[in-house]
Amino acid sequence: ELLRADFERGGVHLDEAGRQAVLELQDNISRLSMQFSQNIHSRPPPVVAIPPQLLGSLPKSAQKFVREAETPKGKQLQLVLAKPAVKDILRYALSSVLRRVVYVVSHH
Repeated sequence: ELLRADFERGGVHLDEAGRQAVLELQDNISRLSMQFSQNIHSRPPPVVAIPPQLLGSLPKSAQKFVREAETPKGKQLQLVLAKPAVKDILRYALSSVLRRVVYVVSHH
């Protein structure tokens, strides 16, 4: 049964032009799937500025994702929203404001 379904998905029941169209569609699906995967993994994680007073509200596991950056307004603490940091912040951060900002930025 599975073998028959595979053959039908491959266009065995179609004429030559139909089989060729199926093969082209399958090639396009594979190419687009690989391109999508590469794009998802190549995008850098978002970054949010955090005031120093919120630093203590971060779980210890997320503190390693904080960096100091020079901006036009001077030095600023930034939080890199990598997946492990987001998960821990949403679960353990003491500040509801911080949890809300991280949720909104990381899900849009």
